[in-house]
Amino acid sequence: MIKKIFRQAARKTKSILACSKVFAGIIRCLPSWAVNLKKIVRVELEVSSACNLSCSFCPVGNKKVPPGLMDLVTHNKIIDLLPKTIRLISYSYRGDVTLNPDFPKMIKYAHEKGFETFISTNGMLIDKYIDELVKSGLDKIYFTIDGATQDLQGKYRVGSDLEKIKSNIRLLVDARKHSLSKYPKEIAVQSVVSRYNETEIPDLVKLVEDLGVDKIIFKTLAVNVGGAYIKGKDFHENLFPENVKYRRKTNLLLCPFIEACAILHNGDISVCCTDYGAKYILGNIIRENSFENIIYGKKNRGLRKSVLLRTLGICADCPITGDLWIPEISRVFPQKKSK
Repeated sequence: MIKKIFRQAARKTKSILACSKVFAGIIRCLPSWAVNLKKIVRVELEVSSACNLSCSFCPVGNKKVPPGLMDLVTHNKIIDLLPKTIRLISYSYRGDVTLNPDFPKMIKYAHEKGFETFISTNGMLIDKYIDELVKSGLDKIYFTIDGATQDLQGKYRVGSDLEKIKSNIRLLVDARKHSLSKYPKEIAVQSVVSRYNETEIPDLVKLVEDLGVDKIIFKTLAVNVGGAYIKGKDFHENLFPENVKYRRKTNLLLCPFIEACAILHNGDISVCCTDYGAKYILGNIIRENSFENIIYGKKNRGLRKSVLLRTLGICADCPITGDLWIPEISRVFPQKKSK
């Protein structure tokens, strides 16, 4: 309980400082090397830049990102090069992880090396990997469901099959229940609130609870993923929910993701986890055989400080520097203990 209170207080303090003009001014006056006092603790590891859906706002689904897969040898070398200051490896960057057939082996390798692991997936292909997943040591998996009916689900997640996703979730929940390891530790559904579904939230909660998952997490809508309006700004912004409580407030002066970076399937390290166009590459972890020299090296200090102060070109319309989650309507479901 004390740890939980401390974490909540720390998050609130960070949020207040990130909106403070005075604090931003202090940061602006610091030398570039000072940014290295803030270590990377989370890596977005792209093992797939391909996807099997065509989501409305996504550069990948709209064929703006070349498809590619990371091989197992490259993955394992990257894991071996990551410092222990990194706590979490998220296998969900530009593509869907399930298009890489080696992803359960990758998660298992990272788990064995002591990293916490997370994936977010559309869930369409997860049934191929159920047995491997429950043995992989995966900590968290989030499935994306944005509608309680196929019609609503298909408006945002174009090409998805709601019944298939529900069936696959039940398979994983059941497999975890009957496994000795009890992995993944957390199975959740993530739902983006838009004008399509803002009046259907109770139906979504009921649907997800019946699947037997641990929780449903509602997320605010980002209409310009990667800083781009794929179908035009007017089209995208018309899909914001009418209820302003469900809209993202982007009032941060400092980037909260200075402690994260992305590693692409070819080993390139991007300074920003919304750099979907790969414009801000710091170096290549495979060719340079180092993570720390690239991230904390002298030549990249100024770029990292620019991220912190939100002065890069992609920062102007950044969709993630705000309230990502909507805790007021998110729900945790009590789990029945298996006998």
